Amino acid sequence: FDSMAHPDLVSILGRYPDGGTVGRLYRSAAEAASAAGVRVEVNTAGVLKPVGRMYPDPRLLELFCAAGVRLTVGSDAHGAGRVAAGIAEAYGLAYRAGYRSVDVPTSDGGWREVSLEP
Repeated sequence: FDSMAHPDLVSILGRYPDGGTVGRLYRSAAEAASAAGVRVEVNTAGVLKPVGRMYPDPRLLELFCAAGVRLTVGSDAHGAGRVAAGIAEAYGLAYRAGYRSVDVPTSDGGWREVSLEP
């Protein structure tokens, strides 16, 4: 796999361990993704879940960015009406976390970089 989706999907259940544990888990996730050379995905579908926000958590996204983990964005559509839903907002979330580009899959199975600069 070259991209990791839903790195904190469990957050949709609204259950988190204590703050110190979350921080350690987030740092470990960022280090592991960086070491593995995988992208991480911002997923817009979380806004439809009880968590009410995109995932991963912004704090985790900032750690991924600081660790040099590349980023992609997905809407987890599961239907035509949700294709690309919330993508502009996801780009804003990524930018606020420190990302200046995202990777977009190409039809030949590769990736191309797209700038987030205004």
